[in-house]
Amino acid sequence: MRMIKDAFVYPFRGAGPVMLVIGTLSLLFFGVARWAPVFGGIAALLGAAYLATFFLDVIGTTVSGGEEVPDWPSIADGWEDVVFPYLRVVVSVACGGLPLLAVGFLVPESEAFFDVAFFGAVVLGAMYVPMALLNAAVYQTFESVLPHRVLPGIWKCMPSYLISAGLVVVLVLVGGAAVMLGERTAYVGWVFGAALSFYFMLVQARFIGMIYRKNEMALEE
Repeated sequence: MRMIKDAFVYPFRGAGPVMLVIGTLSLLFFGVARWAPVFGGIAALLGAAYLATFFLDVIGTTVSGGEEVPDWPSIADGWEDVVFPYLRVVVSVACGGLPLLAVGFLVPESEAFFDVAFFGAVVLGAMYVPMALLNAAVYQTFESVLPHRVLPGIWKCMPSYLISAGLVVVLVLVGGAAVMLGERTAYVGWVFGAALSFYFMLVQARFIGMIYRKNEMALEE
């Protein structure tokens, strides 16, 4: 419970409130810009890439002992600072989706155990992605987010990792529900929804970083 409490308070430490305001405005900007022809798609992609990089930075600074929200990532080298981190996040999520892909191809929906297989694939993906993102932030290589590096890390953190991964899923679901409720009212709701979206992004990244702290000795063996 200490990790959960820490994660929820984390966005308000240090310059966190300022980052929340800037992050909210950024999400609103990219949300509006995406509707522009041609430029919209590029803006949305760039926004997603930069926020993914920031997400990994929060994990990385947490792992290294940081207690406050970090500054925005540098973009001095666009490829190394933004594009590659974003692609590592994409690969992490894609690898987590492989069990679902396998079930979709190999198990017909008419089979009696399809629902069980589908649920099992979701569970496997939910366990895979947090550790893959943790590796992406710590080791900063594409190899580190692949199964041969991620699965041993999960095994080293068992059985407590099951609870941690489950809590990450809960945070994602709670954040998604909060954003949906916040966006129900036009204009004000959009701002509230963007603020909640950015807030829960920080909470989730902080919690994933705390998983490393909790299992540091096991992961460094």
